[in-house]
Amino acid sequence: MRVRLSPIIFAFGLVGAILGAIGAVFLPVGLVLLLNSFGAGMPLLVIGIAFLAFGVPAVTIAVLRHRRLKRIVSLGNVIEAQIVNVRQSRHVMINDSYPWQIVCYWQNPDTFQTHEFVSGFLNDDPHPALMWRGLTTLPVYFDPANPKDYHLDVSPLTEPQSLR
Repeated sequence: MRVRLSPIIFAFGLVGAILGAIGAVFLPVGLVLLLNSFGAGMPLLVIGIAFLAFGVPAVTIAVLRHRRLKRIVSLGNVIEAQIVNVRQSRHVMINDSYPWQIVCYWQNPDTFQTHEFVSGFLNDDPHPALMWRGLTTLPVYFDPANPKDYHLDVSPLTEPQSLR
């Protein structure tokens, strides 16, 4: 399975990479001007440091999130969790609309403990896709040592019907 970052994390990492690259240019230019012109390069040096201070952590967060997802998908357990709810998240607004989330439950047959899995934000209402495809479960990849570390796979909602 190909792991894809959520669009928000991808955009965060992309903006971080752009700002980090700008900071990587401004920092040495500002440093050279500062050393040769007795203070003339200070604004460029400050801009370079500020851009790097945001860009490097943003890229790091996106890379670590992607690595975590790849690790869970490749090494974790996969189960089919029952879809119990589809809800709109009213506390977040993306592109002037409230995103959707799918909530799934799964009961561990060994411990009889019930686990809740919530999808990432979805731009479109998943009800029609769920009904059209007749989906009642979705695959969930999770770390058996820590079930709170999981990835609810919503790709069955968008993949071509013939691939299922």
